[in-house]
Amino acid sequence: MKTLKVMIVVSIILSNGLILAQESKVADQVYTTENPLILMDFDGRQPVTLLGGMWGVFDFNPTDRNAYCRSSFSRDKDLHNKGYYLKLSYDVDSPQAAFNGIWVKLNGMDLSDFDAVAMKVRGDKEAGYSDFFKIELKDKATKIEYYIEDITDQWKEYVIPFADFLGTIEDMNWKNMNEFIPCVFEDWRFKQKTGRIYLDDIRFIPKKGKKVNHKDILYDPKREKQS
Repeated sequence: MKTLKVMIVVSIILSNGLILAQESKVADQVYTTENPLILMDFDGRQPVTLLGGMWGVFDFNPTDRNAYCRSSFSRDKDLHNKGYYLKLSYDVDSPQAAFNGIWVKLNGMDLSDFDAVAMKVRGDKEAGYSDFFKIELKDKATKIEYYIEDITDQWKEYVIPFADFLGTIEDMNWKNMNEFIPCVFEDWRFKQKTGRIYLDDIRFIPKKGKKVNHKDILYDPKREKQS
């Protein structure tokens, strides 16, 4: 038991250290349309975003052995840049309802001066892949969604305006965002129920003409009281 407690404490310390290290890298950043906020580029191969938020994979039913989503970092033979990117191997071929993907904590981030999310995507020709999947944005009470389509086995960049998301966009509290879901694999929508997708360079893009200081997007309890 003592060993377990020590391991937990060490894990917390390491996680906090990673978060602080990531935050220090961007503390003085100013974001513009030409210099967007990079949420995840995966080059550090860490379970935290470049803003210090945790991320990971999820399964609708963790006890379902027929469905899973597994993540790893890759730079294999596809050197589309000099760094790493995220490899997501998925399986939603189950007799039970199944969906999975990855989640990213935004920790109360203020996205009110941003109007789009961008990311690079490709499918794995050998493993197979769905040519579309869902993404989601959430505050503490509202969720909106969008389907990325026409995915191929070549890298493609997608820029999705917030205005194109489906749902009650007018109810979103952009000043206090909770979570971004960059990828959801759904059994009832997919023909290709097993496969592999790659993601890279997930960014939030400021509104045209806006200059957004990094300190202004961080969580502020005052915004929560106003929400």
